[in-house]
This record gives sequence, C-alpha cells and structure tokens, in this order.
Amino acid sequence: MKDFKIISERLLLKIISISYLDDIFKEFTPEVARFLIPQPSNDISDTLNFIIESRENSLNGKELQLVIISKDSKEFLGCIGIHDMNTKNPSFGLWIKEGAWNNGYGKEAMVVLKKWADSNMDYEVARYSSSKENLASLKIVEFLGGKIISKGVKKNFNGEPLNSINYTISKNT
Repeated sequence: MKDFKIISERLLLKIISISYLDDIFKEFTPEVARFLIPQPSNDISDTLNFIIESRENSLNGKELQLVIISKDSKEFLGCIGIHDMNTKNPSFGLWIKEGAWNNGYGKEAMVVLKKWADSNMDYEVARYSSSKENLASLKIVEFLGGKIISKGVKKNFNGEPLNSINYTISKNT
C-alpha cells in the first residue's frame, strides 16, 4: 500500500506522507476548514502527528488517507480519504486548498476514489457528511447519488456548531 496511487484525468491521489507536511500545514486554513469537523492547528507537530497516524492507519487497512496532486504540475491540491474502511459503512472525507477551489478537483477526486472503493471494497453504503452551507460539497455528494439520512448540529474540534447533513452513497455494482 506504500506506493498506492489512484489516477484520474487531471489528478494523482497517493498515500499521505511526511513529504506533504508543509503543504498540509500551510493549506489547511481556517477558511478551508470552516465547514469541517477537524480544525487547523498553529503547531506543525499536530499536522505531523496527523500524517503519521493517517499513514499508519492507511497501511494497516483502517483508512485510506490520500493527498490530491495535480498530475501535470505536481502541485498539492488537498486531501481525501475513506475512514472506517474495515466496516460495511465507511465514510468519505475531502478538502481542497483555497487556491484550487472552483476547478472541479474535489468532484473529480471523489468520483475516482468512489470508483476505486466500489471495485476494491466490500461495503454496503458509504457515509458522507457535509455542512448545509458548503454548497460545493453538497453538489459532489448529490452528483454521487447521495441520499439524506439525517440532519443535525455537530461541533467541530473548536466546539463551534456545524449544521450537518448526513448522507449515504450506494455502492455501484
């Protein structure tokens, strides 16, 4: 799994690694995270710990945490993952750096990751949560055929409320 890659038309998704520490620390900003449960830290060691833990969990099959890279320019664009991989209801997560918004990278990355999951994982339905204010994220999950299962308020890591919409996404067989 160390050299794992998923390739799409414009993107390369590969296992998170320490070589992306500075990019992740710099680009996971309060603006990027305003609709997310995880929140940025002012301490780069927190980002390092996230990468180490995510990589370990990816290598042992608990999750698949990937960086999103431009195939042509090799520019870091964001992170995407599948959590709870060893269950019948894994969950997808995604963030794109602010400088890369409005280019369709999130949709392209999620589509290719879901296609990989459908071919390589034994799951019933995937879960995807989004803030109701995050229109880009809502468009992606709706494009994937997501069905609303619940709405509510969750708190992010800073204790701030998020108006959450929880979806299931069916496996394509």
